[in-house]
Amino acid sequence: MSNKVENLNPDDVVCLNGDDKFGSPLAEIKNRFNISRIFEFEEFTNSILCLLNLSAEAITELEQGTPCRVMTTRQQGWRFGKIRLKIELQFIPDEPLTAQNIDHFDSPLDEIRRISEL
Repeated sequence: MSNKVENLNPDDVVCLNGDDKFGSPLAEIKNRFNISRIFEFEEFTNSILCLLNLSAEAITELEQGTPCRVMTTRQQGWRFGKIRLKIELQFIPDEPLTAQNIDHFDSPLDEIRRISEL
């Protein structure tokens, strides 16, 4: 497995592998977040935000930054700023992406991209 971690973009597509029989961890994830085995990362993000049961305005406030003050163990006193909710889904590839496997890779999404450009 590669040590490189890649953050996924909202329109990246994820296909969950593994046993999703009733009671399995994968089945719990799919049911809790109301996602299918194949989903766009943005669909996952929206599911998480729906679980918070917040208004659209409150979600926007969290995404853009909510004024706050923070006290940490690393420094004395309060620090003023904003907190922002940023949901990330990270992908850890089994093999690192190299120039060789990029040049000879035909993505199954290429056809979908061609259709959406029309």
